Amino acid sequence: MTGIFCLPGIFWAANSPTASKWPHQLRVNIAASAAPGQINDPGPSGYNAPLIIDLQSVIALFDNVSSTYNRISWGIVGVLTVIWGYVAWRAKPSLEKDLLGIATIACLGLLPIYHRHYDLRLLIVTFPATALLVARGGMMRVVALLPPLAAIAFSHPTFIRDHLHLQQASMGPLQTMFLLRLAPITVLMSGIVYLALFWVISERKKHEDGASR
Repeated sequence: MTGIFCLPGIFWAANSPTASKWPHQLRVNIAASAAPGQINDPGPSGYNAPLIIDLQSVIALFDNVSSTYNRISWGIVGVLTVIWGYVAWRAKPSLEKDLLGIATIACLGLLPIYHRHYDLRLLIVTFPATALLVARGGMMRVVALLPPLAAIAFSHPTFIRDHLHLQQASMGPLQTMFLLRLAPITVLMSGIVYLALFWVISERKKHEDGASR
C-alpha cells in the first residue's frame, strides 16, 4: 500500500524537466564517491571504510573490484531474502510472523546498498522481536539477546581502531575484517539469527496448530 501511494509522486518527480535525469545522476554520484581514495571507498584504502556497514566493505578486502564486491553482496543478501520470502509465505498469520519478519528484513536491508554506521539506529525495529523471544524464555532468550547487544556494541565501528591505534595498511584482510569491519558482520549474523528463529518458530507454530486441530 505504501508503494502504491508513492507511485504518483515518483512518476511526477521523474518526469519533471529538472529531475528527468536523476537516476543517471544518482549512479554517477554514488560511483564517484565510492571510487578508490574517495570518501565512500569501501576498499582497503578507504579511511572511512570502517564507518560503512554494507557488505561491500567486507568483501572489498578480498577483491577490491566494484563489480565483484557488488555482485557478491547482492548475491548473499538475495539468497537470504528469497529464504525470508519463502518462510513468510508459508508462515501462519501471527504476531511472531510480523515481528520476526520485520526484524529479519531490517537487518538484510542494510547490507546490499550503501549505509553508514548511524543507520544502525534502524535496527530499533528489531527490538519488539527480541522482547517477544525473551518472553518465551529458555535458550531462545539468550539467542535473541545476542543480535541487539552486538549491534549496540559495534555501533561505533572505529572504537577499536581509535583506542588500539591500529593501522589498516599493516593488517591483512582477515585481521581487518575481524577488527575493523565488525559492524557489517554483526548485521549479517543478526539477520541470519532472526531468519533462523523466524523459520523455527513458524514451523513449530504450524505443527502446534495441526496438533490442536
